[in-house]
Amino acid sequence: DITVFAQWDANTYKITYKYVDFETGDEKEDTIEVEYGKAYTIASPYSNENGMTFHGWYSEENGQGIQYTDELGNSISNWGGLTDIVVYANVKEAFKYDLITTASGQEAYSISAGTNFTQFSEITVPVMYKGKPVAWIDSGAFANYVNLKKINIPENVKTLGQYAFAATRLEEINFPENSQLKTIGYRAFYNC
Repeated sequence: DITVFAQWDANTYKITYKYVDFETGDEKEDTIEVEYGKAYTIASPYSNENGMTFHGWYSEENGQGIQYTDELGNSISNWGGLTDIVVYANVKEAFKYDLITTASGQEAYSISAGTNFTQFSEITVPVMYKGKPVAWIDSGAFANYVNLKKINIPENVKTLGQYAFAATRLEEINFPENSQLKTIGYRAFYNC
């Protein structure tokens, strides 16, 4: 009788992941190697500070095609592909912006949670959007988002609408020393 043992190395494959650098607007790409039959992670190249939410890596742009990872970059299933592939970041704006005219006649934007605002525990309100200042946080803008713990409000925000942060679990609010905040709406921090 003969006992035979097999030894092999699992095949590895390359995943090229493509994304846009929001600071420069440049398209970027990197690669990782994955091993057949194993879980993998492709880290998100985005932080919550840029007002975008990451929703995973997909086989086609704009969240189309096969979803390979969750919003944390963890594989949906173990690698079972037999070829190298390219995946694309599915990223969406977290905020909703509305163009307003301030009391001084200046065009600016108001901000609130958009339909993709879900997973933030900390946010930084942008100073500018499309070349105009963000000057107003809408009434009820972030109300009932219980994951929200910390917010950074830039100097050019002049108004917090009523109930803006009601029923959140805010623990920290940061304003710069040169804050232009003039109005805090009725119950803006109610039940925090």
